[in-house]
Amino acid sequence: MLVKHKLCTGKGRLIKISHPERDKDTKLDEMYLETLKLLGDSSDAELFLKRIKQDKPRYVRDQFSVIKNAAAKASEDIIKQALKYCIERSLYSATLLKDTLLFMLDKSESLKKDKQVKDNPIPQKYKEVKTQIRDAKEYTQAMGG
Repeated sequence: MLVKHKLCTGKGRLIKISHPERDKDTKLDEMYLETLKLLGDSSDAELFLKRIKQDKPRYVRDQFSVIKNAAAKASEDIIKQALKYCIERSLYSATLLKDTLLFMLDKSESLKKDKQVKDNPIPQKYKEVKTQIRDAKEYTQAMGG
């Protein structure tokens, strides 16, 4: 079950739905500063958040909440890359930033896995084997030259 609603016996009455995931106690300015700090307190972060505040004033609290949750899972470097990507393409939305962060996290993890696969260490039993060093003339004689 996702949501439980009360039944209304009256006609035309508004039934309020409380959203427990929304942080209604924190003031918008505090939320803005918390989100800005999570995004690295950079000029890009400030520009991004101001544009969200300007473009989506009604949903700014929800937008900041999504950004805070997404940024908490990412490193500072990936956050900077994602912000730069979104600003260059004029993608001023919390969900677009979140998707960009997830993509970049996935990309960095796959690069780490590729690096681990490429680092093929020599087994211990072969590390102490010394190969014979020969003169180049022996190879030319073997080839018939």
